[in-house]
Amino acid sequence: MNQLRERQVIGALLYLPGRLRRRFQEYIASPYFRIAEDIQVLCEGLEEHFFNSKKGLKLSEEDFWNRVFEEEFDQNRFTHLMFRLGEQLEEFLALEQFQQRSGRREGFAQREMLTWRMEKLYEKKARKRRKNIRKQTAFAWSDYLERFDFLLMDAAYLIGEGQHPSAAEQLEFLLLQLDDFNELSRLKIFTSVLDWELLTGRSQLPIPDYPVLPDQLPDAVTLNDLYSGWLKVLVEEKEGNYEAATQGYTAFRKAFGKIEKQLGELEFDELSTYALNFTVRQRIHPVSYIALDTEFNFWTEKRIARYLKRGQVDWREVLNYGTYLLLHGRSDEAGAMVKKTKGKIVGDPDEHVREYILGLSSYYQGDFTVALRHFNRIFGQCGELLDLDLMVRLMRLRTFFELKDWAGCLGDAESFRLKVIRSQRFMADARYRAHLNFIRFVKRTVLLLDAPNPSARKLTKLTDEVRREPALSKTWLLDQLEGLA
Repeated sequence: MNQLRERQVIGALLYLPGRLRRRFQEYIASPYFRIAEDIQVLCEGLEEHFFNSKKGLKLSEEDFWNRVFEEEFDQNRFTHLMFRLGEQLEEFLALEQFQQRSGRREGFAQREMLTWRMEKLYEKKARKRRKNIRKQTAFAWSDYLERFDFLLMDAAYLIGEGQHPSAAEQLEFLLLQLDDFNELSRLKIFTSVLDWELLTGRSQLPIPDYPVLPDQLPDAVTLNDLYSGWLKVLVEEKEGNYEAATQGYTAFRKAFGKIEKQLGELEFDELSTYALNFTVRQRIHPVSYIALDTEFNFWTEKRIARYLKRGQVDWREVLNYGTYLLLHGRSDEAGAMVKKTKGKIVGDPDEHVREYILGLSSYYQGDFTVALRHFNRIFGQCGELLDLDLMVRLMRLRTFFELKDWAGCLGDAESFRLKVIRSQRFMADARYRAHLNFIRFVKRTVLLLDAPNPSARKLTKLTDEVRREPALSKTWLLDQLEGLA
């Protein structure tokens, strides 16, 4: 029987935080939108029997149908209902985005005012918007799009009213905005491509010469200044000028702080991700000029604080930061973060992330029995979230090792290996090899430990291989091998 959670629209709803999913249910039930009764019944059933039930993820389509509808299960009708539910979800998400974009909302309202001949009301609103557009600086890609929409509409209105000089001024200002927009577009493309090259080590993408970059950022920084400043950091890093790259990074960090609150969501996400990537890459450079842990902490805290204001945080952010805190002995802060993000994690039900971080906390405090209990609760339960599933398996294997449960360790290693092999098409080659090497090294270490008289030659050979080959948890592996020497 088909599993309910395998439906694409159900997977999409699973990704929504509970707050937003409840708003979707309110949207479905609202008499204003006049949504069909069968879709309303379907949504109520999903909330009761799927999202708020521990057995929900295991329900088949037919089992779910029998709990919600009185008539006999009909596969074709169920598929049609799922299709219509997906259409309503698209409408809802578009409406949510529309409500958050005040400029776009204003633009549509003003267009309707002109359609229905409300010229006096339009003129009152437009007069205020004309002034604001010229006074305010654009800090998001979407700001420019909303400006273009209004300026073209307003110029057409002014021409119709015989105000040709005013219309010409609007069009002239529009052309200046287009120049800024085109420059921003180029800078965004360059930074994206170069960041990708530095992350992957590939540089085959054909791109034109970089634009002229500033020696230093101005005091009154604009969005374009911020992107060009970051592009300069990436160019210096690519050329191996790590000290110059770090100086550029420090200037960028300061400038980012000045306009952080005005930045659009997309721009905040992009630039903070680039900065995080930079701090991670600095770990592999022969010389690093920044305090890596401090900078990683700085950007991750900023991201989580911003996302909490939105009401949703990606589970990877929570896990990465939680792991960072635990590795630095800050378990109380990790626990506080778990509480703060409860009900706001997107990507999977909160319990999975919570159990994983609690397991990590117990592991790093040396309470391996409790850690194993937490990992066991979510082992094999992470659905389509491959990254989380692999992290749980890795830490469970390490926990078995710490407990010196060699039989459990070898059995878990084989299960982990098969999972990695089955998931190969979803993994980059380097990541795939690093997982398999880790599993192979753990198994060989266990066999050495379980031998009556461990061979010094085999131990030296294995230690050399671990140092030479790419593998996950390499420091941990070497610590275990050093304990055998």
